[in-house]
Amino acid sequence: MTRDTFPAGYRSSREAFLARCRAADAVVHSHLHPQPGSDGLVLATDVASFGRREARRVLIVVSGTHGVEGLCGAGVQLGLLDRNLPGVLGDDVRLVLVHALNPHGFLGLHRTNEDNVDLNRNFVAHDGAYPDDTRYAEVHSLLVPEDWDGPARAAADASLERYVAQHGGRALQAAVSRGQYTHADGLFYGGRAPAWSNELWRSLLHTHCGRASHVAVVDLHSGLGARGACELISGALTGTAELGAAHQYFGDGLVFPGLDSTAPSGSGYMGLSLVEELPQARSALVVAEFGTEPFDRVFAALRADNWLLARGADAKPSLRSDVRAAMEAAFVGRDAAWQHAVVERGVEVCRRALAGLADAATASAGGSMHEVAT
Repeated sequence: MTRDTFPAGYRSSREAFLARCRAADAVVHSHLHPQPGSDGLVLATDVASFGRREARRVLIVVSGTHGVEGLCGAGVQLGLLDRNLPGVLGDDVRLVLVHALNPHGFLGLHRTNEDNVDLNRNFVAHDGAYPDDTRYAEVHSLLVPEDWDGPARAAADASLERYVAQHGGRALQAAVSRGQYTHADGLFYGGRAPAWSNELWRSLLHTHCGRASHVAVVDLHSGLGARGACELISGALTGTAELGAAHQYFGDGLVFPGLDSTAPSGSGYMGLSLVEELPQARSALVVAEFGTEPFDRVFAALRADNWLLARGADAKPSLRSDVRAAMEAAFVGRDAAWQHAVVERGVEVCRRALAGLADAATASAGGSMHEVAT
């Protein structure tokens, strides 16, 4: 793969990631998923670490939380390695790269995992008291009609147009994407139990950050915002230690869901796990969201992909091919200018985080987190 050429899919991405990491003398651990991929082969989340194991300050960079977005996220990780980010670590700073946190979604180019669970809506208590998803329930049947090229789809589209005319496109986005827990065949489904990737992520936090005093996480995503632009989305509440850490590690250019971000607020955000699992650390997670296509195209691709998973057992191969192509276009740019810009911005964010970690002071008092949706 040439410089800033993003991977074509999960298999080529994994091969390139492992080769680059080993060439850079990383310590690599592969966590095998209990279920093989749709191609019958092993799937894994691969974790590479650089720097001293005893380091008290840790930067984690994650790709593929939303599987298909691993096309972009893994491309950025390869760019970080090509630009020798491990070579600029301080003596007490460690770098951890998590490749394909949701490998099933990455392989199939789906946002969701093997159970149609949106991993970034899965980090709730799962004690039965799930967030209210009444607004999603109002539009679920319109999003997942009984047919895709017949009268049910036509009627659903007309109803969705009326919904947008009455409430606005932002209201539809919020109703759909904040996370729902009652329609297992629907979009942005958060699941009714912790996913394998959820449990793996929590174990990785303990393994790599259990003795850390300062932790910064960059979760790489794509599909929202202006093409090639990067939003740094934080979930930290005003006045909390998390917000202070986020600004210290990532600077002042943060945006917040439901306020000035393209992402509305949501539930089950992965960033909540840092507070839960690492109470000893001054921690902050940001979603680095890279823009690709206009929102209506991204939404259309997600809706079609969800329909195929829920209703498309007998779908024609041509439809499957078209939807797969639409999902790829919605979440990664294939032009050199887009890929170069995205890598440069990703490197900038990570270098800023490393500098912030190196300068970090003693952890301050704990706080709470906003919910975030991306």
